Amino acid sequence: MRKRSLLTGLDSVIKDIAHDLKFEDKMEQVMLYRLWKDAVGDAVARNASPVLVRGGVLHVNVTSSVWMQELHFLRDMLLEKINAGLSGTKIKDIRFKVGPVVSPVQQQSPPGPLPELDTNEKLATETESAKINDPELREVFQEFMAAYLKSHKPSE
Repeated sequence: MRKRSLLTGLDSVIKDIAHDLKFEDKMEQVMLYRLWKDAVGDAVARNASPVLVRGGVLHVNVTSSVWMQELHFLRDMLLEKINAGLSGTKIKDIRFKVGPVVSPVQQQSPPGPLPELDTNEKLATETESAKINDPELREVFQEFMAAYLKSHKPSE
């Protein structure tokens, strides 16, 4: 009979981290933002942008009350188009309010470079990864840990 290892597989650790960070929910929201322009067209995208999804309700900012009224009439069609492109949780309703609108160009602009790790952070990644015997796995773990630390640093 083979002994069960007390070590947790790397895939399991990554899945747990992704779950803790609500990565799947965030990916669904990213998909929603990408679908938005296709679902509404250029003219609407310049005057309305999704803000957040809470409890299955998509909250959308619009530039004026005229756009809010127009989109209210198109709500069912928009729900159908958006939900057709989503693989996971579907949007149940859309709520519109006048507020700041992010243009499609701003939505697609890539984020700036991540900040560099300081000496202590680099040392921490090396210390933690030194426990891993496999050199290839050690390198992947170091890159993963560095990316995680960089993404959680305040922008400089």
